[in-house]
Amino acid sequence: MVKLLERVAAARAEAGRETCQRVRHLLTPKLRGELGFLRGLDAHTLDLTGLPADRRQEPA
Repeated sequence: MVKLLERVAAARAEAGRETCQRVRHLLTPKLRGELGFLRGLDAHTLDLTGLPADRRQEPA
């Protein structure tokens, strides 16, 4: 079970790196600042399960 969890964690980390590489060209300094502001407000931790499925998107 531990090996499976380690593999899942490694896959998520790699997916995060790949996502950053793929969208880097889209992130202007202004957009980076806005995203950083939202992260500072812990927006990434909000529970979105109350929203209809077509109004939310789960992270990879």
